[in-house]
Amino acid sequence: GRRGGGGGGGEPMLACFNSGYKHSPDALDMWAQILRLAPLATLWLLSWPGIESHLRREARERGLGDARVVFTPLLPAENHIRWKALADLFLDTTAFNGHGTLAQALWAAVPVLTLPLERIGQRIGAAVVLASAAPELVARNRDDYIAL
Repeated sequence: GRRGGGGGGGEPMLACFNSGYKHSPDALDMWAQILRLAPLATLWLLSWPGIESHLRREARERGLGDARVVFTPLLPAENHIRWKALADLFLDTTAFNGHGTLAQALWAAVPVLTLPLERIGQRIGAAVVLASAAPELVARNRDDYIAL
């Protein structure tokens, strides 16, 4: 990717560093569709204790090989902004949006794609992205999220 993601080969690195409990089947379905449309892209997630194996299984069930989804261990807080900056695009979760993690991605100059839904916890991402002057990355619906 343009930031050095994807193993350095120019492949887009799509990241979500939100807490593991926020990775809903809905978000995983959309991310799998995005990866099918972007065959060189890689999804980069945090390795949350007890959740990585579940997410790997879910990715496989959606037709994604292990090489398409990579995990990184939790790192010390002082390094968060620096390693988040390696992502090309931050994909927000839908069941419960990112809050501090999403803001850190923006601080690292990583664009954030989000989809506001009905509940307040599903609209925080849009508020933060709109405040960062990137209204084009607030999707109108699931199809728009995938297309963007």
